[in-house]
Amino acid sequence: SNEFRMLASHLGIDDTFIDCKTTTDLASVLQLIQIIGFNPQADELIGAQRRALMVALKKSQQPHLLIFDALDSAQKEVNEWLVNDILSRLRYYPGLIVCICSKEPMQYSKTVWGDKAVAFELKPILDPGAWLSICEKDPDASPGFIENLLKFTLGQPKLTSEVLLKNHGLASSSSDWSQR
Repeated sequence: SNEFRMLASHLGIDDTFIDCKTTTDLASVLQLIQIIGFNPQADELIGAQRRALMVALKKSQQPHLLIFDALDSAQKEVNEWLVNDILSRLRYYPGLIVCICSKEPMQYSKTVWGDKAVAFELKPILDPGAWLSICEKDPDASPGFIENLLKFTLGQPKLTSEVLLKNHGLASSSSDWSQR
């Protein structure tokens, strides 16, 4: 999800990041959304805030990336709002791009928004060479070290890069792993 935020920033696209592990309810989610023309403080009623957001999204021509991280940790209320107010109405929101990060993929093939969805799985990077290429400057990051690390992390990019960053200052979880 951080990679998507960095890409949005690089492209000059505004974004809203919602970590569903820490953002517990719909009111908190709405407070985080920063779309031009939407002010969640303008009304205390959650229904009015939802409607105001839909109006702002319809009017907005400026691209905005809405990122949900750990959606499988979200409360039912947040999931229902996402599906009913956002995803099912994407065709009405010309500037909105939604990115959903989750351990389990959403089932969307039979939804009204299914034709707008693209799902892909981030696979483990098990090739030690891919990791060694970013570790050239540190002699402690030997091929043996990387191989053992990959056994421990199972090649998960986020975990592997975090270990390398914390222990060796070598890799960043914001690296573009699709290029490796």
